[in-house]
Amino acid sequence: MTNYEIRRVAWERLFKGRWFWKLFGGGLLLGICGQAAQTVLGGVLARLGVIGWVEYGQIVAKNQQTLTTPVPELTQPFVVTATSVTALELFVGWIMAGIASYGAAVILSRCLKNDAEGWLGAAFGGFKMPLGLLALMVRYWLICFGWGVLAGFPVGVAFVVAKALVKAETIASACGASAVLSLSFAVMLAVMAIPFYRYRYLWLVKAEHPELGAGACLKATRQLMDGNKMRSFRLDCSYWKPITFLLLLVCVMSVGICIACAKIGPTALIVFSVVASVLAYLLFIPACVVVGQYINVGQGLFYQELTETQTQHEERKHYT
Repeated sequence: MTNYEIRRVAWERLFKGRWFWKLFGGGLLLGICGQAAQTVLGGVLARLGVIGWVEYGQIVAKNQQTLTTPVPELTQPFVVTATSVTALELFVGWIMAGIASYGAAVILSRCLKNDAEGWLGAAFGGFKMPLGLLALMVRYWLICFGWGVLAGFPVGVAFVVAKALVKAETIASACGASAVLSLSFAVMLAVMAIPFYRYRYLWLVKAEHPELGAGACLKATRQLMDGNKMRSFRLDCSYWKPITFLLLLVCVMSVGICIACAKIGPTALIVFSVVASVLAYLLFIPACVVVGQYINVGQGLFYQELTETQTQHEERKHYT
């Protein structure tokens, strides 16, 4: 399918097929479950009288304001306890994030197949394999961290060069420093786009093949995207109209807030700016959700096309 056909089918599947509310509602419900698990854990730990570093920071901040809240003494046992509690909270948060990512991918997979039977129960299937999803997520994060270190190297070099250029205190040196920094950030984005598109369909692969381990999922995604990363990027770029609409809403909010805060112009203009900013903000949030799901389903359809092509290629190799 062409990019236009993918976008058309994605829009029809979202609204004519009524999958938008399943995708949005299922993702929201999974997020609520994750937040609830962390809230329950925090309540249990509070009842036991143990706190982590986040709670410690809140106590310190409150103590600085009121000068009445006692601050725990930084003894070695407290440091060990606070670190352990923080690690436990992070561990539970990561597990719930993996379950939510898997559940969202399962709902998207059902949307692509137009299979609405038992979709909500299947979305919570991640609770059956929490450690496997955690391993997959951690390995993916480690890969992204490695690429991030590589991408951050030219930015660090650019800062050193820009700092040396600024010392010259001339217009040419200032323009040169700005150009070097801009180029370094462009290189950083280009480098970070490689792991993003290489593992773009990682959770879809896991959702359709839950029996695969973390390493097998990563390998399958790499093989699937070999030679197809640029087309996936072009598909993202083809959504320029809704993305431009979102950017216009951001511009309206920014300009309206600046006019209102600086009190530029007559009172009528200031009131109009405030109203326009509020309306743009109220429209921006649902628009982001719709555009996000629109792009998500479009990329899912492209994934479906790639898997079908890969299957046909493997069948031809088998028979020949």
